[in-house]
Amino acid sequence: MSCDVSPEEKASLVEELQEIKSILNELQATGDGTLWGFVLWAITFVGLVAGVISLQKWLPGFLTILSKKTDTKIDDLAVVLFTLWLKLEFTIPLCGYVAGTVFSAGYYIDIASRSALIGVGAYKAVKTLDVLLGFVIKDYVGESEAKYNISHNVKKVASIVFYSLAVVFILDNLGFQMSTLVAGFGIGGLGVALAAQSVLGDAIASMSIFIDKPFEVGDVVSVAGVTGSVERIGLKTTRIRAVSGELIVIPNSTISESTIQNFNSTWSAQFIDIGISLRTPREQLRKVPEILHEGLVSPKFEVTEVIFKGRGEYALHFEIRYRIPSGAFREIRAALSEINFLVHDTLASHDIIMPLPCRISIPAANSNLF
Repeated sequence: MSCDVSPEEKASLVEELQEIKSILNELQATGDGTLWGFVLWAITFVGLVAGVISLQKWLPGFLTILSKKTDTKIDDLAVVLFTLWLKLEFTIPLCGYVAGTVFSAGYYIDIASRSALIGVGAYKAVKTLDVLLGFVIKDYVGESEAKYNISHNVKKVASIVFYSLAVVFILDNLGFQMSTLVAGFGIGGLGVALAAQSVLGDAIASMSIFIDKPFEVGDVVSVAGVTGSVERIGLKTTRIRAVSGELIVIPNSTISESTIQNFNSTWSAQFIDIGISLRTPREQLRKVPEILHEGLVSPKFEVTEVIFKGRGEYALHFEIRYRIPSGAFREIRAALSEINFLVHDTLASHDIIMPLPCRISIPAANSNLF
């Protein structure tokens, strides 16, 4: 079937389009700033909003169905961002602004719609950057609850920067002289930075903890003279539950300047010292390492070395080194308790005495004891 159009029909179509264009131009010229212009603006605005609402009802669901057919996360991210921008808090100001570019509803309505579009658009841009940053951090850090605090700190700092830039953008588009404001902010910011050097240092140290990852929430660490389990890594401080039970709050700058021991690895090395009687026979003394190796057997730990350290004031001292298949604080204490029980039972079964310190007090010559 032929779809050819004759020259006469083409000319007629062009004339009709020109007539429609002239009518729209005439309506726009006669309607700017008048009641008729407001009516035309309202009709256009309502039509655009109705189209957006109908688009909201089926397009997100359609895109979600398409994204489920793939294994990549990029399309899921695209659906989230599209849904974010398609919400009414952005589309209504957008429809008002678009309608105002065709028919003017009056000075104040045009300014209001433009200002609302700038403000909501800047907010949506910040939320978009926040979603993108969260996607990147989640992919880099992972979904572990132990890593939540560090990623939350990064997002908090980034949000402050994003919202500050958004405020500057909004004020600039509303006609404010930003050069004067920025200069004022610069001087004020310098004063704040000088007054809060320690806070800024802790915040930067928090970022270094996020990048370098010397420990995570739940790890057992020893830092700045404190040993315990990390409960929270904040923007300024890190909270550590000490061995004795109290909560220790340490500035992040102090942590970054200290040597950190992280016991949360696949295994943890520990040691204890024990003492046996000075009267232990030489033959039995030489057998003590072998006796302890044979007797100290438990699934909670593995003895790696037993050495005779030397003679003390009240006992002959041995050092027992052992390893634990965990770095968790509870497992370390459970293994310590178990090995102490086994040391006592093993030495008692071989009649090896663990002495107590003895002191002999000689009363003075003028004492009334005798």
